[in-house]
Amino acid sequence: MSVVSSDVLIEPLDEGKSEDEPLEGLPPFELPTAQTWIIGPALPETMLLGALRDPRLRLLAPLTISLERENDDIVAYCEELEEFGFGTHLTEAIEDLQVTIAELYFTLKEENDRLSSNLIRIWDSLRQKIKEVS
Repeated sequence: MSVVSSDVLIEPLDEGKSEDEPLEGLPPFELPTAQTWIIGPALPETMLLGALRDPRLRLLAPLTISLERENDDIVAYCEELEEFGFGTHLTEAIEDLQVTIAELYFTLKEENDRLSSNLIRIWDSLRQKIKEVS
């Protein structure tokens, strides 16, 4: 069976002939090459965090986190709490943020009587979204 292109009849490859050799009737050509960077899978811009890794705490409402690449790391940022998590991949960055939020919760709870106005706002937000599990 032959294949017809717009201007040349292309015959099937003969037995023992390599595909690397130019076909008769077609001029040899090279495909242009370009440097290719493999960045990894697409990263969502935002996501909802629905749980913390600390068994003492439970999220009552999800936290919105933004995600971005910074050099070779992934940064997970919760603007509401002004906290970051870092990692070499998405899971590591989210886990780091979960640990950071739990530490923030217990630190602000312990230092509650000495908080600045900004930290009082964050503490209020934490108390609305996090419940201690007994």
